[in-house]
Amino acid sequence: MVEIVPLHQPSTAAEILAAYESKGNASVEVAELQISVADWRRIARQVAKDLGRPVRTQANEWLVVAWLTDWPSGDVEEQKSLANMREAAGAVGRLSRAMRSTDFQQE
Repeated sequence: MVEIVPLHQPSTAAEILAAYESKGNASVEVAELQISVADWRRIARQVAKDLGRPVRTQANEWLVVAWLTDWPSGDVEEQKSLANMREAAGAVGRLSRAMRSTDFQQE
């Protein structure tokens, strides 16, 4: 008999949906999960299916990830993707400057 797991985790589905819509992927540390890895992946696949989007999921002992394989799709997602990349590049630049500063001390 196949066990049917209902999507009684609306907050998980909503978090995954928000992540898909903003960056095309969702992830969570395994230690932070309130449900099983298998259930999280199942919900991530269902959310993508509801959107009509192809998705892949992967997990290891630390992290579970889902990503829309056709992201970015269209101009709006392309602009979000570029904004996300600019934000990441800015964060790396700020970290690099902080590490080069005289205030940064290695231990």
